[in-house]
Order: sequence, then C-alpha cells, then structure tokens
Amino acid sequence: MSFQIEGLPNHVTANSRDFVYRSLSESDTIKFIQENGTFLVNVKNEEQINLLDTTAVVRKTTKGCGRQPLNTTELGAVNIKVHTLQSDQNLCIADLETTYQNQWLQSGSNYTSFDFIDSVTNLRADKLALSNEALIWAGDTESIDPDMMHFDGFFKLMDAENKAVTLPEADKLYKRLQLALATIPNAIKRQQDFVILLSKGNQDAMGIEVSNDNYFKAEDGITHLHGTTKRLKGVEGFDAVDTEYFVMARASNFYVATDMENEFNSVNLFHSQETGGNLYLDFKWKLGVQIARPEEIYIFKK
Repeated sequence: MSFQIEGLPNHVTANSRDFVYRSLSESDTIKFIQENGTFLVNVKNEEQINLLDTTAVVRKTTKGCGRQPLNTTELGAVNIKVHTLQSDQNLCIADLETTYQNQWLQSGSNYTSFDFIDSVTNLRADKLALSNEALIWAGDTESIDPDMMHFDGFFKLMDAENKAVTLPEADKLYKRLQLALATIPNAIKRQQDFVILLSKGNQDAMGIEVSNDNYFKAEDGITHLHGTTKRLKGVEGFDAVDTEYFVMARASNFYVATDMENEFNSVNLFHSQETGGNLYLDFKWKLGVQIARPEEIYIFKK
C-alpha cells in the first residue's frame, strides 16, 4: 500500500511539522528476556538448546571402601527455530505534491526521500514491536489470523489452553495469587530469576486492590506480589488472548532468538526508478521462541 491522503486537505501553508502519534506500547517481553531470560542472536535458521540436570543424593559413608553410586546425570535438548518476517510498504512521494506536505519535498521531480520519513519509520517500528509482542505469546501456526500464524508462541508451547489451572478462590486477585504461589515447589520459587508474568491490566488491578486495602504501595505501581518477595512483570502479550493467564516460572526457561539484536528497529530504504520513483520502506527480521523446561512453568487463569 502507498500513502492514504484522503484525510489531507489540498495545500495550504502549514507552520507546524509535528505529527500526533497514536498511543503505542513497546515490546515488553523482548526487553524482559534480554535482561532476565535467554536471548539468542546470530541464529540463521535453527539452533539446539542443550539441557543438563543431575541428582545430588547423599548417603552415610559405609565401612571400608564401599561406594554408593546413586546419582544420575540427565542430558537433553530442544531446538529453537527463527522465522523470517517482513513488513513492506511502497510510498509514492509524488502523491504529496497536491497536499500541504509539498512544502517539505525536495526540489525537482525525482524524489528520493521526504522530510518526515523518520517519523514514519519510527512509528512503524513501534507498531511492529507491538505485533512481535503479541506473536511471541499468542502465536499459533493453526490460527486463521494472518498476524498470528507465523510460529507457535509461548502459550501454545506451554499448552496453556489445557494446562492452565484456575486460581484458588479469594475476595481479591492478589490474595488468589498468594494462594497459587503457595502451590509452587520451593525449588522453583526460591530461585533469583523466578517471576510472575501477567497482563499489565491485572498488575494495575492488584495495585488498586492493595492501595484500597490501605497497604503501602510505591508510587510507580506494584512490582512484587503483596506480602512476598516475588516479582511481578506485566507484559502486553498477555492481552493478545481472551483468557486471563498468570505464569509463574523461572525467566531463564524462556528463550527468544533472532539473527541481529537490532533487527527489530532496522529499516531498508530503496528508491526504485523501475516503479516510477516509489520509495520502498521495508522491515525484515528473524524471530523465534522456545521453552527450555516446561515442567518448571506453572500457569493459572482467572
């Protein structure tokens, strides 16, 4: 698609070059996994994730030279595959000649750019980040949604639809999560990278509950489950599905892979004489996700 200029009046002198952007959200999950999970780069197609586990059985020493070789070491592997995605656009800059934007076109009739191209590319990059966010969690190769069918996201890999357990009953959401947390094995929830992932809406709702119950709450919102040391992380991707999920897990079990770390924000610009001077504004990137140990991930729903 090219410029849609039906909403622009014919040229009159305009003094402002500012554009009003629609409200957008950034890609919470990619940023979170870069800082807390496992973010793989330079993946061209598929890469193996090696898994290691061992037991630590302790027994009282027997007399003499006896040994009790009771320990075992388990080796395993899962694969993570990246998928090449793209978002292309053709822009015919000459379409702007009859609009108020013509005062910012370069001299002559052979246009190779336009004054507010950075605004367009930055806005599209933000929107694509939000699309990636939804795909990372709600992607499903069996979906009929053309934006969600590229690969299976975390919810599909966790089999959330079948394995999610309803939160225990209580009069407040934060109390329901407290009861759910009590069911998580200590070996999982005592780890430093343990986190409770949820939608931003539910994180805000718990902040309101805690505030209304007259408990102290930091001005920047609730960052830990009330009464515990367990982190809360609200991400936009949870809003991409109809079910309100809550995931309790170690962040290191979540993998995101790409080729280049900055691919999500890189744009290729090409000026095409063959198409009458169209400007190609194309984004192209690789993205894939995987879960290392699904047995260590606990998922709940309202």
